[in-house]
Amino acid sequence: KIVGGTNTSECELPWVVGIRRNGVFICGGAIVSKYHIITAAHCVSSENTYSVEISKWGTNSVQDRFWQLIPVTKKVIFPAFDSIRLLNDIAVLTLQRPVSFGQCVQPICVPESFETPQTEKCIAAGWGTLRLGGSQPEVLQKVDLKVYLSAVCAARFNEASTVVTPAVMCADNDGLGGKDACQGDSGGPLMCVVNGKYSLMGIVSSGRGCADAGQAGFYTFVPYFRDWLNAQIF
Repeated sequence: KIVGGTNTSECELPWVVGIRRNGVFICGGAIVSKYHIITAAHCVSSENTYSVEISKWGTNSVQDRFWQLIPVTKKVIFPAFDSIRLLNDIAVLTLQRPVSFGQCVQPICVPESFETPQTEKCIAAGWGTLRLGGSQPEVLQKVDLKVYLSAVCAARFNEASTVVTPAVMCADNDGLGGKDACQGDSGGPLMCVVNGKYSLMGIVSSGRGCADAGQAGFYTFVPYFRDWLNAQIF
């Protein structure tokens, strides 16, 4: 998924999940409660059967000790999702049965509406391609990225093809390229430390190419949607 990243160790990021459409892996997501997954709306916008792989670490994850495959019984896409420009790109999935929590399966904190990253660097993770059009990794990848909130993001990267709103944040390798989320990483978490714990600050949404210098990846800014998420989950 991740360009310029490193292998995670098993159970390092116990909230990261894989989403399958009609049995085939398509996207990432994050556990936020025993019954709920947050992902990108564009991952689940079609009328298909979806399921969630819990404790998926390796690509052949059926062998993983804590692996669970749970069907999705309900999906709620943010009402103002714009599938053309990929704005408001967030969805909540409800699982058929509760996730079994343990050392390797945990929820991630969801930030409050007023919270922002407390550090310049955050981490994205996923099983997407290792470069544009490239192969998938053997295990879950992570990469550290410099993050920008919407105002800075707009000033720095707002080309005609990209709409930056307060509901978007972006991240890059400080302009150098070489690190990014890529195809198959969509829906996965951008994790920032808030008060000493990882928080689901962003969702992998879109970008121009993968890891090109001077280009950023665009992420749904989760705090913007906290009130809506409260109504769906909490």
